[in-house]
Amino acid sequence: MDYKTFKAVVQKKIIDYLPEEKGNKVHIEAVKKNNGVVLDSMTIIGDQAITPSLYLNQYYDQYLQGKSMVPLLVNIAMDYKEAKQHIPQGTLEFEYEKIKDNIFVAACNAEKNQELLEDVPHELCEDVALIYKVRCQNFENATIQIKNSHLKMWGIDEQMLKTQAWESMKKELPAECMGMAKAFEMLTGIPLPDEAIPYGKEPLYVLTNQEKLYGAAYMFDQETMEKIAAELGGNLIVLPSSLHEVIIVKETEDVDLQELKDMVSGINETVVSEEEFLSDEIYRYDAEQQTLSVIDDFSSQQMGMRM
Repeated sequence: MDYKTFKAVVQKKIIDYLPEEKGNKVHIEAVKKNNGVVLDSMTIIGDQAITPSLYLNQYYDQYLQGKSMVPLLVNIAMDYKEAKQHIPQGTLEFEYEKIKDNIFVAACNAEKNQELLEDVPHELCEDVALIYKVRCQNFENATIQIKNSHLKMWGIDEQMLKTQAWESMKKELPAECMGMAKAFEMLTGIPLPDEAIPYGKEPLYVLTNQEKLYGAAYMFDQETMEKIAAELGGNLIVLPSSLHEVIIVKETEDVDLQELKDMVSGINETVVSEEEFLSDEIYRYDAEQQTLSVIDDFSSQQMGMRM
């Protein structure tokens, strides 16, 4: 079964597994996600102001791996029911006062998301745009993109949104900067050896947040970067790893900036998914000036370096 036929079968049959949605319309449309990635979104349109979306591409991958249609339809129905339980059910539940504590800041590549940025409040920072999302509580990694129309509905401006987003993000998704050894322990569950290098002495650090969700935005938070620079004692080189984290290196005489930029480009090409790509650039945080900027002059890479 090809993908077009698969989508048609899902659209025709899924209501059989969601009898509570009988009489509602199943709608499938191509949705442009971050960095221009296009996924097919399935929604069921009824009388609710906000409905969940499921991306069918992942289910077709399971079909190609050998899973038959009936179990897949059951899974899609179960996932839809779960998603529906954790989104605002109506306009009143999406009022600003009710959701403001779940607003946070996310970073995305500005060039690859020009079309998205036309419809959403944002702030341009070098080659990156900061946008704003709402976390859906109790449903892992589910978010709602804040659009210009939401600001109009809520009667607030971008500055108010920005202030609230950083405030709630620092409270609910606080920044976390860890050495690579601790990051390895966190990802693998393997305890750190007794001789592990202490914090402040490792060559690389990972900056994210406690849930590892859109944590790269913290590279643009002055308070966070100032604290890390003070702890490491000098200028910082920031390497975008994905939308969710960045790698930080203290700038020293033996840091090869061109090599670091080549490393970032290589990782983006071979490891980072297209949707989670942030940037091929590398950045310098100047500890004295308290500024973050793209490094574009590698011939004089040590100028202005503080030890």
